[in-house]
Amino acid sequence: MKANFVYSDLDPCGGGERFTLVTMQAVLEMGIEIDLTTLDAPNTTKLENTYGKDLSCDK
Repeated sequence: MKANFVYSDLDPCGGGERFTLVTMQAVLEMGIEIDLTTLDAPNTTKLENTYGKDLSCDK
């Protein structure tokens, strides 16, 4: 099984973005592969600085 997360832009780093990243992490921990579909590529450095390396998209 594979899940696809669709989010327009993860870079604002607000509550919705954090919720999306936490949900993606939980789905991965359940053993389900994921895809992320965005309009713009996420700035992983910004995500790491805001949420920590555990919630960044670069794993």
